[in-house]
Amino acid sequence: MKFRNINIISIVAACIILIIGLAAALMAFNNPAKAFNENNSRNNTILASLSEFHTLGNFVDGHDGLACRECHKYSDGSIRQQIQALAKNALFDAGYQVDFAFRKVSSSECLKCHERNNDRHPIYRFNEPRFIEVVKILPANKCLGCHSEHNAKTVNLDSLGFCASCHSELFLKNDPLDISHAEIIKTNDWNSCLGCHDFHGNHKFKSPSLYDESVSVQAIKDYFDGGKSPYGTSKISEGLKK
Repeated sequence: MKFRNINIISIVAACIILIIGLAAALMAFNNPAKAFNENNSRNNTILASLSEFHTLGNFVDGHDGLACRECHKYSDGSIRQQIQALAKNALFDAGYQVDFAFRKVSSSECLKCHERNNDRHPIYRFNEPRFIEVVKILPANKCLGCHSEHNAKTVNLDSLGFCASCHSELFLKNDPLDISHAEIIKTNDWNSCLGCHDFHGNHKFKSPSLYDESVSVQAIKDYFDGGKSPYGTSKISEGLKK
């Protein structure tokens, strides 16, 4: 096992961890059951305090009433164990990453509220082999590929033209639009797609049959940046609570 470059901070951190470890070991030796209960209680107190003041930024619309622990689940192990693992990773080439206090948010946490039966683009679909190359460009196989929290944005994509990743060879026998989709594809007018199509399909929104009646590109950009939905506020489903 090789040492990394050690600085004074690493040495101080290691000393603190050593003291904590010795104290915990002595407590556990004297009364194991009491040590276990006090350790869990101390962890809950520390983590609850962290959730009170630790906020990285503004919430996405509708999330401001949620407690941190609705999305951020406790990491495995006690605070002491997490610190020890982090110190080992800093001092030695341990080759692993440990989450301190809370685990990173995953799609499973999002889907506890946002999973719906009517989703037109569910993330599991993009795990199919035919989308292997697509997800390298558009990581639509996970919620955080397009969305994130604490930045007040609804969608984090810089471009509106991501539909081209899958639909560049689209052909409609009976085109419902006055300007054909073939013409839209030919002219690379991909920014207009969301003007008629709600990506997840959960809003009670009827796609227009006239191109000029579609939602403007600017309105969609504003929506991405946290503005009001151009598809209205009425929804088909509010999500499946689990």
